[in-house]
Amino acid sequence: MSEDGTIQVIKLWCGSKISYMVIYVQAAENFADYSYFLWYLVNGYAALKYTTSPEKAMQIAKKMLKDYPYVEYGIQHRDYTAELGISVTKGVLQLSMEQFKSIEKHN
Repeated sequence: MSEDGTIQVIKLWCGSKISYMVIYVQAAENFADYSYFLWYLVNGYAALKYTTSPEKAMQIAKKMLKDYPYVEYGIQHRDYTAELGISVTKGVLQLSMEQFKSIEKHN
């Protein structure tokens, strides 16, 4: 039975730098909505680890592809750089009030 798995390489603003997060997800179509991605982060489903190197992000994604046996849809890319970025201070996610309000629809 399929688990509908996908490795997402997510490009976004983290502080003042463009950064990349690589995460394994199911139902990747939900990530078309940036507010769902924020909800996913707030609810602790993704470690707050990121890189500023697109090459490193792809290395991580390719390694994850080997490590997860149920990756049905391979590696997908999301670009959220047109959205309001996030901030991570000492490993703690910080969002604006606007961002928190946008995720309420997913609760």
